[in-house]
Amino acid sequence: MALPVQWSPNNQEEFRRSGDFWRSALGLAATGAIIDRVLYVGDTNPLQTGIHLVVCTHNDAKVLSALDEIIRPLRTEQWVQSSATVEIDQEIRRKLLEQIKADYILYRQSDLLPDPQYLADFTRQIAKLEQGVQRLKLLENPMPGRLLLAVQESAGGSLLVIYDDVTFCCLLEAAQTDRGRVDLELLIKSWHQQPLAKINWRSQALGIPRVWAIIVARPETTERLLLGHEPLLAGFASCCWLVDTTQASIYAVPSLDWPHVISKALKWHDSGAGVSARMEKEGAELFTRFDERVDSALLHEAGADFGFLAQLPRFVSKMSVILALAKSGSAGQITKDTVQAAVSVTELSSARRHALLQTWRAELAERIVRQRCEAVLARIVALGPISARELLRDFHGLRIERLAPILRDLIQSEQILKLRGGRFDIPDKWVSRLRVEVL
Repeated sequence: MALPVQWSPNNQEEFRRSGDFWRSALGLAATGAIIDRVLYVGDTNPLQTGIHLVVCTHNDAKVLSALDEIIRPLRTEQWVQSSATVEIDQEIRRKLLEQIKADYILYRQSDLLPDPQYLADFTRQIAKLEQGVQRLKLLENPMPGRLLLAVQESAGGSLLVIYDDVTFCCLLEAAQTDRGRVDLELLIKSWHQQPLAKINWRSQALGIPRVWAIIVARPETTERLLLGHEPLLAGFASCCWLVDTTQASIYAVPSLDWPHVISKALKWHDSGAGVSARMEKEGAELFTRFDERVDSALLHEAGADFGFLAQLPRFVSKMSVILALAKSGSAGQITKDTVQAAVSVTELSSARRHALLQTWRAELAERIVRQRCEAVLARIVALGPISARELLRDFHGLRIERLAPILRDLIQSEQILKLRGGRFDIPDKWVSRLRVEVL
């Protein structure tokens, strides 16, 4: 059974012709980090709406330039924050808190049988306003280990981390070091909404981190992440939304004014309103069917290639909230069309990811076979005539099942000869060519 993709070729081509898929991905990832958390009606735990995005591109400078334009309102807000603006925000929040408390008291007095969901919504809004607004902080190109310091300094706030290809390669290189492992664990725990344990006896528990990454990487770096065998790299890769720009135009004009969307998301977050979300009945049924298709795929598929499949329902839940806010300015009501759009985006990106993995794994297998052929040929040139058993002694871990196809290919390409007695040597024409090269 293949991946749970029901995106028709016509729709897929139409979406690609719009040309703004990668730009929309940047805007959606930034918006999700700003929204921070919502509570679906009927759930007991808030859903963190942040997304880890990996943009695979040959033109990383162009993508980073577009990202810089999209998050310009976020940069501006961080630059203009001062003691005066903080005092104004506190006064606005105090008045809003008084108004909500008055509405709460009036509702309890006027309704003899109050709706528990309304009461819970009032309680959440009051708790959020009393706690204060924890603004999103931006961190760009941190070296391994810097992410942990930023989380400690944020005092429970959320972080949006931007990696270019160079700094992300540094993180991949440091995956086996303490600093690299901690940063990767922060990103993984943020996605799964799991608390991070103490790093050492002197450190404090950080609770559930909220750290979201936008990674702009070249294809070879992306391949290294997705094909990595280290447990932490594989775990982080399964949490990432991969968007491939190598198959589409990179100079397309976006269909949404993403700086305006980011500004709306910042105002929505600062207002302290809309902390709960409700999915319409038809949208919930659509989500349930998608979840069932994912479960079916997980029953029939195995291997590291499909480790990200289990994360797709969570991704659709996050994407539904983000799309609702981006299109309507409010994340409270999730319609069927919004859920359908979230499912479509998920299916398209997962299908492309699956195709890339198949291509990269085939190329990797071909490179490994080519390297083995070169190594076996070099050994025969140096020690020939030589038997297969003697070759196996020289290559630890190489079995006859893998050596036999290599010898057969070398014989078919006339690079070696099989002599009587089952020994292998190079032909005379290769010997004369080697003599000419030596002279």
